[in-house]
Amino acid sequence: MCASTHVPAGMPPDIQQLIREERSLRQPQQQLPNEPAFEGTEKRIEIDFAWSGEESDLGARVISRTMWDKILALCECTIVSHKVLKRFDAYILSESSLFVCADKIIIKTCGTTLLLQGLRTLL
Repeated sequence: MCASTHVPAGMPPDIQQLIREERSLRQPQQQLPNEPAFEGTEKRIEIDFAWSGEESDLGARVISRTMWDKILALCECTIVSHKVLKRFDAYILSESSLFVCADKIIIKTCGTTLLLQGLRTLL
């Protein structure tokens, strides 16, 4: 299996297929002269959480920067900037945006970031 179609072992078959399809869309395509570059379709993952126990006030905001770096490396993107706000943490990523609230995580991208790659680790 070539590097462009490799998916992590243990992923469900339907997720493996989605990753392969997403990667195939990332292959360089011949561009027509004077045509704008196409960066890929918008992708969005939104996960809602219900927390209990000591960390319920912070919820998903207890996930450390180190852990986010690991999760996002699986998605083939990096954190460019991070801002901690009163109600959520905002991250500007290399091709995406990440918003972390106590009860919700939203990752959006229009680039070639492979969002599904980090989903298993996140959950």
